[in-house]
Amino acid sequence: PSNMQVLGTVEKIGENADVKFKEYGGDLIVLTAGHNGIHTYNVNNPSAPYELDNYGGYERDLTSMSLLGDLAYVLVAYRGLAVIDISDPNSLSQVGYLDYQQYTPLNNSLGTVTTYGNKAVIAAHDQGFYVMDITNPNPVFEEQIIVDFGDGNLEVKARDSILEGNYLYLIAEDLPRNDDDPMEGGGGLGIYDMNDLSAGPIGYGPNEVWYSLKFMHIDFSRDKVYFTHWSGNGAGVSSHDISDINNPIYGGDVGA
Repeated sequence: PSNMQVLGTVEKIGENADVKFKEYGGDLIVLTAGHNGIHTYNVNNPSAPYELDNYGGYERDLTSMSLLGDLAYVLVAYRGLAVIDISDPNSLSQVGYLDYQQYTPLNNSLGTVTTYGNKAVIAAHDQGFYVMDITNPNPVFEEQIIVDFGDGNLEVKARDSILEGNYLYLIAEDLPRNDDDPMEGGGGLGIYDMNDLSAGPIGYGPNEVWYSLKFMHIDFSRDKVYFTHWSGNGAGVSSHDISDINNPIYGGDVGA
C-alpha cells in the first residue's frame, strides 16, 4: 500500500541483531534478537510499545523460535534447543534445554524449529530433520530423518519450514550430483505429514532455477507457498501452487 506509516518503534536491540518475532496473547509479542536474547513487548498501544522482560546469556545467536502454549522453543546456533516459559511475560525463565552438539557437526548452525503436538522438528541443513520429544520441558532427542526428495540424491540442505494444519512445508536445496551439469539439482518444496515424517514427502515440487540459489524463508498466502532465495546474482522469490498438496506446482520466479 502507498499509505503505509510507522506507528511506533522500540529501542534498538544490540548491533546487527537478526530479529524474529511471534504474536502472543493478542497484545504481546515475543521476539528473538540474535545474540541479544529473547524479549517480550506490550504492543497494546501500537504508537508506544514497551519492553516487559528479556532473557539472554547465550553464547550464540538465537536463530529460530516456535511458540507452543506458554512455552517458546528457541534454537541457539551451533549449541542447542532452549525452552523458555513465557506464561508471565514480565518474568521470563528457561525451563528446559537440549544440547544437540552430540547429534550434529559443530559447523551446523541448523535452520528452523517447528512444534507440533509433543514434537519439535528442526530443519537441520545437510543433517535432514531432527525430531525431539517435548512432552516434558527438557526436550529429548528422538530421531534423525534424512531428507530425500525421491531422486536418489541425499545431498539436501533443509533450510526453512512452516506448519499448516497437519503438514510441514519444507524448502531445501538439492545439491547437484554432476558438477558438469549445473542445472541438475536445485531442490524445491517438500510437503510432509507431521504424523509420519519418516515416510518422506507426500508431495514434492522442484524449483526449476539455477542450482546455486540458497533458499532462505518460506511463507503462505492462500493456496500458494512463497520462498525467498539469493545467489551471487541477487535475491528473488519463488512460488508453488499447493491446492493439491500431493502435487505442488512450481509457479515461477521473480528476481535472480
